[in-house]
Amino acid sequence: MAESPTTSWTMVSAAGHHSSGSADALSQLCATYWLPVYASIRRKGYSLEESEDLCQAFFTRLLEHGTLGEARRERGKFRSFLFYVGDPLCDQ
Repeated sequence: MAESPTTSWTMVSAAGHHSSGSADALSQLCATYWLPVYASIRRKGYSLEESEDLCQAFFTRLLEHGTLGEARRERGKFRSFLFYVGDPLCDQ
């Protein structure tokens, strides 16, 4: 991934749960991590268009499956969590 921003676990938690402010937190989280996720996909050799599509699919999967709700600070870095969730998508 490109240089990852410092994780705001409060934002991750808010984005992963349906509560007041979750939509704003989710929007901010996606904006913050779009470039690192995209860069990671590009480094795997995908074209610009394929990388954009896979990045969009990655964030869609996070939303549709409630995956962000599984992220926990005590389990490790958020960056590692994103790799864990995103890598299978690129392998399909």
